[in-house]
Amino acid sequence: MKTFVLFLMLMASLPLAAAGVQGRVIDAEGDSFWVEAQGDRAPSVGEPVTVLIEVPGLDAPVSVCEGRVTGMEDGYVVVQRTGGSGAPHYGDLARIGQ
Repeated sequence: MKTFVLFLMLMASLPLAAAGVQGRVIDAEGDSFWVEAQGDRAPSVGEPVTVLIEVPGLDAPVSVCEGRVTGMEDGYVVVQRTGGSGAPHYGDLARIGQ
């Protein structure tokens, strides 16, 4: 029984790796941008998206803007920008659903 309880505690402490999708921005126009998603899971409409850039000298990527998935178009994820101080550009990292 102790082993089972320990197993449950361990599982509860692990991050859900499958919860998010990563990709790269391939195009941006106005408040919309398109992401080429990587992985097996298709994002759902309404999921949050964070666009990040890698800055030399910093250990972690920096958030540029946020958005929400509005649909799929030609195999790409369509995102409506909802906030942030920057604009997405080609090649920026996109995290969906995290």
